[in-house]
Amino acid sequence: MSAPLKVPKHVDEPPIILIWTADEVMTFFAFFIVGFLANVVIPGVVAGYLVTRVIRRAKNTRPRGFMLHTGYWYGFPLQETRTIPNRFDQHFTK
Repeated sequence: MSAPLKVPKHVDEPPIILIWTADEVMTFFAFFIVGFLANVVIPGVVAGYLVTRVIRRAKNTRPRGFMLHTGYWYGFPLQETRTIPNRFDQHFTK
Protein backbone atom coordinates (compact mmCIF):
# COMPACT_ATOMS: atom_id res chain seq x y z
CA MET A 1 0.00 0.00 0.00
CA SER A 2 1.34 3.42 -0.91
CA ALA A 3 1.83 6.36 1.46
CA PRO A 4 -1.06 8.81 1.81
CA LEU A 5 -0.98 11.84 -0.46
CA LYS A 6 -0.67 15.24 1.26
CA VAL A 7 -3.36 17.54 -0.08
CA PRO A 8 -2.89 21.31 0.50
CA LYS A 9 -5.52 22.98 2.65
CA HIS A 10 -5.60 26.07 0.43
CA VAL A 11 -5.40 26.36 -3.33
CA ASP A 12 -2.61 28.95 -3.32
CA GLU A 13 -0.45 27.23 -0.69
CA PRO A 14 3.21 27.09 -1.82
CA PRO A 15 4.73 23.69 -2.51
CA ILE A 16 6.55 22.17 0.47
CA ILE A 17 9.79 20.23 0.08
CA LEU A 18 10.66 18.30 3.26
CA ILE A 19 10.21 21.03 5.91
CA TRP A 20 10.66 24.19 3.82
CA THR A 21 8.64 25.97 1.17
CA ALA A 22 10.03 26.16 -2.36
CA ASP A 23 11.45 29.69 -2.00
CA GLU A 24 13.25 28.75 1.23
CA VAL A 25 14.78 25.70 -0.47
CA MET A 26 15.98 27.86 -3.36
CA THR A 27 17.58 30.32 -0.92
CA PHE A 28 19.34 27.55 0.98
CA PHE A 29 20.66 25.88 -2.17
CA ALA A 30 21.82 29.20 -3.63
CA PHE A 31 24.07 29.72 -0.60
CA PHE A 32 25.15 26.08 -0.70
CA ILE A 33 26.13 26.29 -4.38
CA VAL A 34 28.03 29.56 -3.89
CA GLY A 35 29.86 27.99 -0.94
CA PHE A 36 30.61 24.88 -2.98
CA LEU A 37 31.99 26.90 -5.89
CA ALA A 38 34.11 29.02 -3.51
CA ASN A 39 35.36 25.81 -1.83
CA VAL A 40 33.85 26.75 1.56
CA VAL A 41 30.92 24.35 1.83
CA ILE A 42 30.32 24.42 5.59
CA PRO A 43 30.11 28.25 5.86
CA GLY A 44 27.83 28.21 2.80
CA VAL A 45 25.51 25.69 4.44
CA VAL A 46 25.47 27.62 7.73
CA ALA A 47 24.83 30.93 5.95
CA GLY A 48 22.07 29.34 3.86
CA TYR A 49 20.40 27.92 6.96
CA LEU A 50 20.58 31.24 8.84
CA VAL A 51 19.28 33.29 5.91
CA THR A 52 16.47 30.77 5.40
CA ARG A 53 15.47 31.13 9.06
CA VAL A 54 15.45 34.94 8.73
CA ILE A 55 13.31 34.74 5.59
CA ARG A 56 10.87 32.31 7.24
CA ARG A 57 10.54 34.57 10.29
CA ALA A 58 9.99 37.62 8.07
CA LYS A 59 7.32 35.77 6.06
CA ASN A 60 5.50 34.54 9.16
CA THR A 61 5.42 37.85 11.04
CA ARG A 62 4.56 40.19 8.17
CA PRO A 63 1.50 40.43 5.91
CA ARG A 64 1.25 38.50 2.67
CA GLY A 65 3.19 40.07 -0.20
CA PHE A 66 5.64 41.85 2.11
CA MET A 67 8.71 40.55 0.27
CA LEU A 68 7.38 41.75 -3.10
CA HIS A 69 6.68 45.20 -1.68
CA THR A 70 10.11 45.37 -0.04
CA GLY A 71 11.79 44.41 -3.30
CA TYR A 72 9.80 47.08 -5.11
CA TRP A 73 10.73 49.68 -2.49
CA TYR A 74 14.45 49.03 -2.96
CA GLY A 75 14.19 49.15 -6.76
CA PHE A 76 13.79 45.48 -7.65
CA PRO A 77 10.37 44.98 -9.24
CA LEU A 78 9.95 41.24 -8.85
CA GLN A 79 6.96 40.96 -11.14
CA GLU A 80 5.55 42.90 -14.06
CA THR A 81 2.32 44.63 -13.11
CA ARG A 82 -0.07 47.02 -14.77
CA THR A 83 -1.23 48.63 -11.52
CA ILE A 84 2.13 49.47 -9.90
CA PRO A 85 4.02 52.19 -11.75
CA ASN A 86 7.76 52.03 -12.39
CA ARG A 87 9.53 53.46 -9.37
CA PHE A 88 12.14 55.27 -11.46
CA ASP A 89 9.69 57.21 -13.66
CA GLN A 90 9.81 60.93 -12.92
CA HIS A 91 6.53 61.78 -14.65
CA PHE A 92 3.54 59.51 -14.85
CA THR A 93 1.60 59.73 -18.10
CA LYS A 94 -1.12 57.49 -19.31
